[in-house]
Order: sequence, then C-alpha cells, then structure tokens
Amino acid sequence: VRCANVRGARRYRRTGPARAMSRYLLGPRCLLWMANQEPATLQWFSTIRPLDCIVSDLSMAIAKAAVAEAFHDLRDRNEWFSLLDALYANLRAEGASMLTSVDNKVLERFIEWRNFAPLDSQGPQGTAPLAQDLRLLIATADLLKVCYTEPANLYLAQAAARGVTVHAL
Repeated sequence: VRCANVRGARRYRRTGPARAMSRYLLGPRCLLWMANQEPATLQWFSTIRPLDCIVSDLSMAIAKAAVAEAFHDLRDRNEWFSLLDALYANLRAEGASMLTSVDNKVLERFIEWRNFAPLDSQGPQGTAPLAQDLRLLIATADLLKVCYTEPANLYLAQAAARGVTVHAL
C-alpha cells in the first residue's frame, strides 16, 4: 500500500469506451490501487463498464485490514478508509454487483483451493503460500466463472494454470 497521492486523490472515472469482455471480481489490491489512482488500474478500468465489476465485502475487508496494518497514523488510516468507502459507493452507484455473503457452493469450492499448491504470493520478504482469505476470493471467482483481477503476482499465474480466468494489472 502506498501513501503517495492519498491526499488529493480524485474520484476515478471511465475515460474511454466501455467494452464488456467478462465480469471481474475485484481483489483487495485492485481496490487499493483504484482508490490510490494507480495508472495501470485506471487504464484498465477505462476499458470496462462498472456493471461488469463485482465487489466483494471480503475484498474490501482485506483492503481495509492492509491499510490498518500499514498506517499507524490515524489520519492517514482514516483517509484511506474514506477513499475505499467512496470507491465502494461509486462502484455501487455505477452498477457494480456487490457480493456480501459466501454461500455453501463457494465454501465447497474453497475446500478444493484451501490447500492447493503451488499457490504462492510474492512479496518483499520473498515467496510464501497464499493467504486463505485470498484463496476464498479465487474460489469465488472460479465458481462464478468470472475474471479475478489484481495487480500482477505469482499466484495469479498459478491460479490461471488451474483454469481460473485472471487479469493481472
């Protein structure tokens, strides 16, 4: 999570023609990058329609947990929370689907993904098994047959090799 550009961040808008190629389950880092106006994410978002997006409450909770862990200054943390809340409201207003619960079918698919290996996250400390909350999101995308969208990471290629449609920003 970057702190740069948090103050003065704008509400993002679609700038190009919309194309509907798939439905996209937005991962937590995707939401963080959207809230922070990251160019790669804004470029991608300008090519799709908001109503082709699915925002999971789990993705939002993971994003907020990452902010809480990264920012000890209450002002910065609250600013990020406000940006994420505004993003959520904006996506909802523009027609994105909101995924607010996990049903038994997703949990059954999660059983398949829970211990699947290799499914590794690459970070500054090296490579580690992917967290269970992200595995639950991948299981959701797999079950719904939607495209899981996040900034590039090793686990996206590994999930794609198992048949999940992914988009790496």
